Amino acid sequence: MQIIMILIALVAFISLYVNAGHRLFLWFRPLFSGVGLVAFGISYGVIFAAVLVFFVLSRIPDCPVPRTLFLIDHYALGVVVLLMLFVNLADLALLLARLCHLVPTPLPQGAAITAGAAAVVLSVVLSVCGGIHASKIQTVDYKIQMQEGNGATDAMNIVLISDLHIGYVVDEKHVEKIVASVNAAEPDLVCIAGDIFDGDITSVKHPSVLQRLFRSIKAPYGVYACLGNHDAGAGYEDMLKFLDKAQIHLLQDESVLIGNKMILAGRKDSGPVFCGRGREQGLKGQCPPRLPKTARIGIKFIDRVHQWATSVI
Repeated sequence: MQIIMILIALVAFISLYVNAGHRLFLWFRPLFSGVGLVAFGISYGVIFAAVLVFFVLSRIPDCPVPRTLFLIDHYALGVVVLLMLFVNLADLALLLARLCHLVPTPLPQGAAITAGAAAVVLSVVLSVCGGIHASKIQTVDYKIQMQEGNGATDAMNIVLISDLHIGYVVDEKHVEKIVASVNAAEPDLVCIAGDIFDGDITSVKHPSVLQRLFRSIKAPYGVYACLGNHDAGAGYEDMLKFLDKAQIHLLQDESVLIGNKMILAGRKDSGPVFCGRGREQGLKGQCPPRLPKTARIGIKFIDRVHQWATSVI
C-alpha cells in the first residue's frame, strides 16, 4: 500500500510539474516568440533536474561542491516548488473564471502574462522572505501559573528550543545566535524538543565548535533534550556521543526530577524517518512502539504554586 501511495504521489507531482511548465510557456509565449515548445520544455526540465541533482548531492557526506552553491540550490528548490503550486492554482482559478464567464475565452495576452508574472514574483518573494525569516531568531514568551494548596510561590524560567536541524543548512553561526538568545533569556532550565540534527550527523562540519557552543548555555538546572524523527539513521550512535560531549542530557523514555519542583519526561520519537528502510544497524532501538491514543506524558508540579516564565525559541 505504501508503494502504491508513493507512486500515486509521484504521478501527481509530475503531472502538476508538466502542467505548470506548459502553462508558463503559453502565458509567456508573446514575450518569447522565437522559442518553441520543445526548446522551452528542454530548458524547463534541465533547470528543474539541476536543482534536484544539487539537492541530492548536498546530502552526500564530504561532497566537494561549495556550501554557498548548496544554499543557493535550497532556495531555488523552494522557488521551484512554490512556482509549481502557484501556477497550477492560477490555472485552476482562470478555468473557474472562464466557466463562470468572468473572463473571455481565449484568455487575453495581457491577462495571461499577468497571471504568469504574479506566480513567478510571488514564488520568489515568499522564498526570499522565508530565508530572511529563518535567519532571525524568533522568541515567544509565555507565563504559566499552576496552583496547588495554600499559596506558597515559586518561579522557574524555562527556554524551549525545537527543530534546530543542524547540518546541511544550519551551521555553527546560526547556532551561535540561538545560544546568545537563550543566554539572554537567563533560563533556569533549557529543553530541546527534537530534530536537533538534519537526519545525518556527517553533514555537521565542525562538531567540536557546536559542542562548545552548547556547553556555553547558562542554565542552573542544565540542558535536556529528546530526539525527533530526523535524529536517526546510520549516524545515530554518533549523535548520542555528540550530545554527551555537548553536555546535553538526553531523555529517552525517561523522566528526571528538576530541582524538586517538576518532573521532566522525554519520549523516543515513534517514527524516525529512517525506520523501516532496511533496518540499518544504527537504527537498533530507535523505533519504539507508538503510544496509545489515550496515553499522555506530562509534567508534574510538586510545589504549592509555581509561576513558569517560558520562552520558546
